[in-house]
Amino acid sequence: MIEPPASAGAGPVGTASRMDPFPVMENDDVKVTAILVHEAYHREAVAAIGYPPAVVEHVGAVHTEVGDLGAVGAEAEARRVVISHILPADPNLLSDAAWQRAADQSARYPGRITLGNDLDRFPLAKPGKGK
Repeated sequence: MIEPPASAGAGPVGTASRMDPFPVMENDDVKVTAILVHEAYHREAVAAIGYPPAVVEHVGAVHTEVGDLGAVGAEAEARRVVISHILPADPNLLSDAAWQRAADQSARYPGRITLGNDLDRFPLAKPGKGK
């Protein structure tokens, strides 16, 4: 388990606090950092489900909208963003392809945004050796 530093303010109550990337593992060859995003959601798809406006507003207050993930990735200088713990998660409501299209349209991000799935693995490359 990756524990965020105490200075991040994250915990059982403040799970979506704003934090800078922090070292997860570091040695002479590599430095791995992480920025934690609680969940990603698709605003239009969540609203279309028919939830009461207060629920849609709450979801937006504690989740990162898919269209904003690029800005988060750019600000963190991440070479890759992986979308995880999505809402809605039902592919009958929003397909993986629709999620990926929305992510690809996310502004201001030069790297790759990938929709993650359970048990996916993502290789790490040294800076300058690929994305």
